[in-house]
Amino acid sequence: MRKQTLTPSGPTIVAQAPCRADLAGGTIDLWPLYLFHPGALTLNFAVNILTTCRVTPLKGTGIHLHSLDTNKEQSFENFEELRTQNKFRLPISARLLQFFAPKEGVLVETDSESPAGAGISGSSALMIATTAALARFTNRHLTLEQMRVIAQNVEAQIIEVPTGCQDYYPALYGGVSAIHLNADGIYREAIPIFPEEIESRFVLAYTGAPRKSGINNWEVFKAHINGDRRVFKNFERIADASGVGG
Repeated sequence: MRKQTLTPSGPTIVAQAPCRADLAGGTIDLWPLYLFHPGALTLNFAVNILTTCRVTPLKGTGIHLHSLDTNKEQSFENFEELRTQNKFRLPISARLLQFFAPKEGVLVETDSESPAGAGISGSSALMIATTAALARFTNRHLTLEQMRVIAQNVEAQIIEVPTGCQDYYPALYGGVSAIHLNADGIYREAIPIFPEEIESRFVLAYTGAPRKSGINNWEVFKAHINGDRRVFKNFERIADASGVGG
């Protein structure tokens, strides 16, 4: 799409979601792995490192995506052009737009205070912020759990491996969470801890070494499903660390 003037046709919708720090239970939140470890749960807390999505309606049919933190952009003549593509410079915005299918031109701007691959779920938080903004833009009235399901499923489409569920809950609720992973569903329990208590006990630092957790999780996932006893025992230890045991 050639560069064009972007003319707003209405007010901008803004949504923000926080990143998280993982305390216990990582990787066990992948379905169906937690079903093999009864009582499995994960523990995490939201951190004051935010992701932001701004959605602005535009005159015409053009769709423009802009990531402020990565300085990447991509444009489409209309939704049909976006709908029929499967490779994107900004896959989070593009894939969620494919799902929500806006009927007018739109500018989607995203920003993240978390470095890519920092290990605090910046991408999942941005999925939630963008899901919330686009749901509002397209007049979709979603519960928080519906937003979690959409964000998790679309992120799986993006990374092309299974995704866990825990990263979306801090982005949706904030605070400290215990995510219970049961055969009858997923349930978040809010842990009543003052933020000052967390701040006095933890230091969050970025090492400068990014990594791709989705790829590593896929290797662990395959090993577990294929019956690797060592991996199974490691998952039992993860469950024990969360305070439940296997």
